Amino acid sequence: MRVSTVSGRRGPKRVAAALTIAGTLLAGGVVSAQDASANTGGGGCRTSGWASETLGISERPCAYGDGGYGVYGSHGYRNPNGVNILPCAQLLRVNSNGSTTQVADYGCGGWTTSTNFTFNTGAIGTQDGTYVVQAGYWVANGGYVTGAQSARVTVYG
Repeated sequence: MRVSTVSGRRGPKRVAAALTIAGTLLAGGVVSAQDASANTGGGGCRTSGWASETLGISERPCAYGDGGYGVYGSHGYRNPNGVNILPCAQLLRVNSNGSTTQVADYGCGGWTTSTNFTFNTGAIGTQDGTYVVQAGYWVANGGYVTGAQSARVTVYG
């Protein structure tokens, strides 16, 4: 940016005005760019709160859109008895009849006996449709517990 030095009094005012205009344009540009790339709607945590599972464990799965075509999860676990579990999650597509079909596996975190923790997944790209993220966990010396599902996330073009 070039600053005029012809008039000492008007130079700073011009600079301030130019900075104000530039800031307004930048702020407007960021909002426009963000709006243009938002291809997801809905999402959030399980609408009925924490789901009670086996061995006193509760979970609260959440799903969100990444602002594009991806869906990611953030799942809270309560494990008051310190059971050794391995948190996992899957991405499910909601079919037109309300049933679900697994389309991807987020994998699992690490084994833990923590009493309260969150398992976060990365985003998985999807096609247009409605999705939920299902949380679950492996129990040490036991089987897999298929857990609860998040709120629905809609992905659109």
